[in-house]
Amino acid sequence: MTYRDIFKTERGSVYQFDGETGLWRRENREKSEGIYLGSINPEENEVLRSEGFNIRLLYEEFCRGNVGGFTYEFIVGNHPVGFIYSDLKYILERLEIGESGFKIKDGIFNFLHIGHEIAEVFGI
Repeated sequence: MTYRDIFKTERGSVYQFDGETGLWRRENREKSEGIYLGSINPEENEVLRSEGFNIRLLYEEFCRGNVGGFTYEFIVGNHPVGFIYSDLKYILERLEIGESGFKIKDGIFNFLHIGHEIAEVFGI
């Protein structure tokens, strides 16, 4: 596997992508492989703006396929969105991916990961 740095968060975590396998990981983190689909603008998402952020409420938005501020791009100031699980096929079978976002078709709540704000984007 050959991972490339894609972006870094405000807390210094570097997210990497392997173009051969399609897997992502956080640099120097065991068991962090998964898939990242894009990012959420916190100014456009009521759940991320609320005090005491509740990931379950955001998950419910994904189940409805209506996530405010979501984009398939990784943008400085946004929060990365992904699923931490190394079986890429398992995750992709449970997502309905559309032009403006995706919808979760099956219960994969335990794998959902919302990262800290993106501080720097290196490329994709």
